[in-house]
Amino acid sequence: MYYKKLVQSGKTIFDMNDLAQIWRIKDGNHLKVIVNRLFKRGDIQRIQRGVYALGEDFDQWELANKLKNPSYVSLATVLRKHNIIFQEQGSTITCVSNNTLNKKIGDLTFRYYKIKDEILVDHKGLVLSETTTVATPERAVCDQLYLFPNFYFDDLSKVDFDKLKDISAIYNKRVVREVEKITKN
Repeated sequence: MYYKKLVQSGKTIFDMNDLAQIWRIKDGNHLKVIVNRLFKRGDIQRIQRGVYALGEDFDQWELANKLKNPSYVSLATVLRKHNIIFQEQGSTITCVSNNTLNKKIGDLTFRYYKIKDEILVDHKGLVLSETTTVATPERAVCDQLYLFPNFYFDDLSKVDFDKLKDISAIYNKRVVREVEKITKN
């Protein structure tokens, strides 16, 4: 019953709060007993203390958002996915958060870069789902310029320049200037 509810949730990564909500359990000790039983049976994997995965085929971006909150997947990960940059990043997932942090989970490296809170909490250019928060290509370009001034992008043909200009307004003047320069070329 407990395992079935996890599968039906649509998530692949869970923390203790998620599990308590899904199973509607208020007693923390009861929750720990159930989690421990599922873990021992091999129904769930422990990623780190208090974070569990539904099998080995979990969503890496969902894990990135769960390991550090608030955060969203952005920068090289999103730019590479949309072929805006061509550099291979291996098994590193880059994110934006409220502080800088590197975490290694198995073969994966999660790299979080600090960005101002006003920018972090603005949802413009973010795709929010039940399980992940991910930057659009335009938001990822702005994040990259904010953190790495004068960054070179291999192919901006897939970027909507109107959206890029609109999103750049939540950043500082330097990013706005760099976006204007990009859109003119």
